[in-house]
Amino acid sequence: MNDVPAGSSGGDPDPLDYSADIVKTLREPLVVLDGQLRVTTASAAFYRVFDVTPDKTVGRLVHELGDGQWDIPALREKLDDLLRNGEASFDDFSV
Repeated sequence: MNDVPAGSSGGDPDPLDYSADIVKTLREPLVVLDGQLRVTTASAAFYRVFDVTPDKTVGRLVHELGDGQWDIPALREKLDDLLRNGEASFDDFSV
C-alpha cells in the first residue's frame, strides 16, 4: 500500500514549505519575517484582518505593509532589538 499523495516525489517534505503551510491555516493573524524584516509568509487571518493580499505582502519589508501603516516606531524598535540581541518580547503587542 502506498501512502504517498499523488504528484509527490515520496521524499521528505521541505520543512520550510511545511511550516509555511501550517502558518497559512492559523486562525489568528500571524506574519513571518526573514532576517531583513521581509515577509516570507502570513496566515489567511492576517490577510483578512489587515485587508491585504499575498502578492502585495510577501517579499515586502514589514514597515512597508499597508502603505506604511506598519511603520510604527515601537514595532521597529522591538524588531531591531530582536535582530541585534536575539531577544524581544511581543507579548500583548498589537498593531
